[in-house]
Amino acid sequence: MDTSIQTRQLLYFVEASRSGSLLKAAQRLDVTQPAITSAILKLEATLGAKLLDRSRQGVTLTAYGRVFIQHAVKVLSELNVGLARVQATRNAEFGHVNVGVLPITASPLLPLALASFKRTHPRVVVTVVPSHNDNLLPALRLGELDFVIGYAGTSEQMAELDHRILFNERLVIVVRKGHPLTSKRSPRRSELLDYPWFIAHPYREFRDPVSALFAGQKVPFPTNFIEGNYHIANEFLRESTAIAVLPHNLVARDLAAGDLVEINTREPLGSCAVHISRRDRDDLASPARALIREIDMTATQLQTRGAVLPVDVD
Repeated sequence: MDTSIQTRQLLYFVEASRSGSLLKAAQRLDVTQPAITSAILKLEATLGAKLLDRSRQGVTLTAYGRVFIQHAVKVLSELNVGLARVQATRNAEFGHVNVGVLPITASPLLPLALASFKRTHPRVVVTVVPSHNDNLLPALRLGELDFVIGYAGTSEQMAELDHRILFNERLVIVVRKGHPLTSKRSPRRSELLDYPWFIAHPYREFRDPVSALFAGQKVPFPTNFIEGNYHIANEFLRESTAIAVLPHNLVARDLAAGDLVEINTREPLGSCAVHISRRDRDDLASPARALIREIDMTATQLQTRGAVLPVDVD
């Protein structure tokens, strides 16, 4: 006996039971009534059980039909989900994603996520646009960017944008190898004023912790400081006795190599939150959604490894 069941037979049976009529089922599925009848009869023959009672008023489920329809609906539902996922995967294989990023927040999250993403989506073109919030967030609103990774902007900049925290980044005070402060276990805050400071511009996330560091002892913000792009911080630190506040991951390799040294203070500097922002209620294309999923997974992995702090850490 042929025990194979066709998806078409399940579909016709389910639609006939829902509509209560073979004719209505045929009309809804845009097939002929004989085709519906033939498919259901073959299904009943395969099962060896009558599924529908037929009368002039229409069709109703038999006891066997009431048992079988639950499984038929589940099979069709799972098949539809599978088809949708395959189509979504196919759609995500091609396309173009534009990502805005504050460069100081990119490492190691974005490089790791992109490396993993390109292994599974080699045909998707990804353009990374490095800039600051004054440029990135307006571009996001205009649809020029799919999403932005970085620190939260002002309340005006973030209005009507959907944003959430990916992780918290620990801040560290660093100096060059051989700096006079490296001989001290925990220098006093007044001693920190003896050296020039480097403040990454234009990020308030680094200026505010420095202010808080001295505020407790009513010490003013350092007057001997340089504000500049973080790209020059590394070389500037190596050539001077300057002190800098930077994200740990940005200088992790230099700290591991011993080229830079972290200075411990009695009070921790705290952390700053790295956000992912997109247009509120905007339906992103499949490639962009796939990349966001990869970024979320990478952020979770970094938290598990202790490379970044969890989202519930201030």
